[in-house]
This record gives sequence, C-alpha cells and structure tokens, in this order.
Amino acid sequence: MKTLFANLSLVALIFSLGAFGFTSCGEEKPTEAEIFVIDSLGDPVEGATVTLYCVDQPNKAPCIVQDTQLTDAAGRTLHSFENPAVLKILATKEMVVCRDTGIFPNIGTICLGDTLCAEGFVTLVEFDKVQESVVLLLCP
Repeated sequence: MKTLFANLSLVALIFSLGAFGFTSCGEEKPTEAEIFVIDSLGDPVEGATVTLYCVDQPNKAPCIVQDTQLTDAAGRTLHSFENPAVLKILATKEMVVCRDTGIFPNIGTICLGDTLCAEGFVTLVEFDKVQESVVLLLCP
C-alpha cells in the first residue's frame, strides 16, 4: 500500500511539474506598436515616414531607442521593441508635384508642394501590441 501511494505521489508530482513547465516556457509575445497614419478625411496615407523614438528625461540615463518605417497601402507600420516604454511618434509625408516648364532648349522643372506632419505618443505594454493613429496635417 505504501509503494502504491508513493508511486501515485511521484506520478502526480511529475505531471504537475510538467504542466508548470509547459505553461512557463511558452513563447512570449513581442512588445509591438502598430501605427496608423491617416489624412484629414480619415483615409490611410501610403508612403509616409513614421519614426518612433524616446525623449530624454532630466536626471535619467540617455535613451537611445529609434525605429523608422514607411507606411503600407493601409497607412500602417508595425514596430517591435524589447522593452515597454513611452515613445514619441513623428509622421511626415512630402506632397510634391514636379512639372516640366518651357520649350526645348529652355526646359526647366518646377516643384510645388507641402510637407504634412503628425506627432503623438504611444505607450508600449510588455508582450502586447498597442495601436495608435495619427492624422497628417500641414506642418507648422
């Protein structure tokens, strides 16, 4: 009877350690920021440059975190980081149109346009994906 009880206890211990091992060794999700860039009408902006970076704070060690990407057709960028943080978002898009002027041999090119900008902040949560949207407007 003692050996049966000892064997059952040993089997229970092995199963509990195994279950604990499987739950604690699971793959961790990355810490991500998904940024959506839209225009003033709410439409996605393709080809905008999105930079996420940290801002140095007084009396703290310098912060060196920066990631820059271009938006896709859905106006989206996905940034992965190792640690949670509060990062500043800077999105820009040059809206420039260039046209040839003159007649041969006096051909020139004139370019007109504006730069659109957006700023904001995103708070990264460890092992989670955080979404934030910014609206591009004329730069000040």
